Amino acid sequence: MKKKIIHLVLLSCVKATELIEKKSLFGLSWIERLQLRLHTNVCDGCTIYQQQSILLDKVLQTQSINFDELSLLPQVKNESLKQSILLSLDKASD
Repeated sequence: MKKKIIHLVLLSCVKATELIEKKSLFGLSWIERLQLRLHTNVCDGCTIYQQQSILLDKVLQTQSINFDELSLLPQVKNESLKQSILLSLDKASD
C-alpha cells in the first residue's frame, strides 16, 4: 500500500514533461496537478522545462503567418534547384 501511494505522488521526469504538455493542451486533473507540483518543487530541470514551455506557448499564440511577408524571404535564383525544392515539398505534403 505504501509503495502504491509513493508511486502516485512521485513522478519521473518523462511523466512530468508529459503532464506539462498535457496541461497546456487539455488541462490536468487535481491529482495530476498535485503530482506535477510536487515534482517541480524538487526538480529544477522540469521547472525550467515548464517555464520554457509556457513561454513558447505564449509566443506561438501571438504569432501568425502573414503570407504577404513570405515574399520577403530569400528567393532561389537557380530554376532547376527551385523546381527540385518545390517537388520535394509536394512529396512531403502527400
